[in-house]
Amino acid sequence: MTGGVKAGWRAVGGPPVEWDSEYLDLVRFGDPRYQELIQDLLTRKYGQGRRPVDMVIPVFPAAINFFLTHNKNILPGVPVVICGQLAGAHPNVSVDPLVTGTAMTIFSWDNTPLVLKLHPGTRRLVCVVGCGNLDRKIEALANDTVKAHPVNVEVAYLSDFSFKDLGEKIAALPPDTVVICLTTTRDNQGNPTLPRDAVAMVAQAAKVPVYSLWENVLGEGIVGGYLIRFEEVARKTGEMAARILKGARPENLPPVLVSGVPMFDWRQLRRWGISESRLPPGSIVRFREITLWEEHGGKIIAVILLLACQSLLIAALLIQRTRRRQAELEARQRRDELAHVSRVATVGELTSSLTHELNQPLTAIVTNAQAGLRFLLRETPDVMEVAEALREIAKDGKRSGEIMHRLRNLLKKSEIDQAPVDLNAVVREVAALVQADFAAAGVALTLDLARDLPLIMGDRIQLEQVVLNLLANGLEALKDLSGNVRTVQVITRKEDDGGVGLTVRDSGPGLSPEIRSRLFEPFFTSKARGMGLGLAVGKSIIEAHGGRIWAEPQQDGGAAFRFRLPAAGEQENEPA
Repeated sequence: MTGGVKAGWRAVGGPPVEWDSEYLDLVRFGDPRYQELIQDLLTRKYGQGRRPVDMVIPVFPAAINFFLTHNKNILPGVPVVICGQLAGAHPNVSVDPLVTGTAMTIFSWDNTPLVLKLHPGTRRLVCVVGCGNLDRKIEALANDTVKAHPVNVEVAYLSDFSFKDLGEKIAALPPDTVVICLTTTRDNQGNPTLPRDAVAMVAQAAKVPVYSLWENVLGEGIVGGYLIRFEEVARKTGEMAARILKGARPENLPPVLVSGVPMFDWRQLRRWGISESRLPPGSIVRFREITLWEEHGGKIIAVILLLACQSLLIAALLIQRTRRRQAELEARQRRDELAHVSRVATVGELTSSLTHELNQPLTAIVTNAQAGLRFLLRETPDVMEVAEALREIAKDGKRSGEIMHRLRNLLKKSEIDQAPVDLNAVVREVAALVQADFAAAGVALTLDLARDLPLIMGDRIQLEQVVLNLLANGLEALKDLSGNVRTVQVITRKEDDGGVGLTVRDSGPGLSPEIRSRLFEPFFTSKARGMGLGLAVGKSIIEAHGGRIWAEPQQDGGAAFRFRLPAAGEQENEPA
């Protein structure tokens, strides 16, 4: 209460003062002998100018009644500003010109209809009140209010109890009852207690709703009611005291009546199923349990929106990735189809070479078969010669099979098969296929293959196609060229960065800048009957294997086609 008085004092610009506080404890020890001792103590401490006092502010009925009765002996002529008198409880408040202050309407008519509105099935109101002097005064005020405003329910007063049996009496109340705790400072045995403790005792034992009059007991188990706010009473008292000290006369400041404010405990409203919409306008609801949504609603919405945006982004990325993979798959299929067409066309250009390659072992097979037959038809068959002829037939048949196997591999249509590949072996196999064509055209094919060449990861057939196209281009460049030196050289080397490089170099007329800038464009060709697919397909194959391919002129004439592929250990990602 002292804090509220000082707050009201400061609110109206009260001058700086010294505050002395005295706790009289008259509620528990209010007998006449004790009051005489308190009077003597205060007189000795403050009376007869020992410590000048400008104003006395007694708080609550017991202290107020004490000063209204004895102040003429303690501090005569000093204004008294009462704080929290019971409305109409003391006649000196309106008679003495040195007395004014604040009074409390502790049992207003509003409380009874409020209880009946919130609990329409109520048949009985039980007012719990103690046996102390203050308790009796409050009981009389409450009874006067009820008589002035009769209600259609029974109103009873529970006052003849001891603290031992109070809980049992409250627990035995019928279910159509509502309890209103007034004030309890003593039981019928004279045992003192604090009003707040008594309310807590009643609320704990009650099986019916409990209401009260005071703000300081809200939270002890009562539903609520029109409650007196002590801080409001103290603030108005401090404002009035400051005005008096600044020169206003107490008789010109009539007492201020402070009424209760509708206040409720949210937990009890839920317990008794009372909707907040039924409460009086302007009601104060305390002890509300803040839900997770109420406390973090903004953050939850932000997180949900963030997750939704993230989900949409992930979905969009997945769709984009699926489309990209589908496009890559379609592009790969188109590339494989073009590569197959290019291989077929290239093999078609090597028909004479392949015919020669196959004719040699087939002719040898026929010759050895005829020889073996003659050896068998002799009067004395030469078994050793027949065996030798059969061995030659088997060797030539195997040779024919290898040629057909290489040709079938080149012509077949298949997906990329990633596996370790020896680039030198690829070169040797392709050179064996085209050797006859080079010999027929009078072009020398030489191989300069590095030893211990690292393996590469790739598709053997597609790499053979790239080498085959490069050799076919070199041969084409030299077919119509006159001169003694007509050569195509294949070189493999381990690159400085650990990769594998291959060069196909010819002694032809070279490449003009215009042709060199368009060499790898699809359908661009300098051949009379070319399709323009070989180098374009070769470029796509090399790039799909993580490498690159290019062409460059030679200083001594001719052209060189080079490609570089990463070694098997270099590839961190699988080629597309």
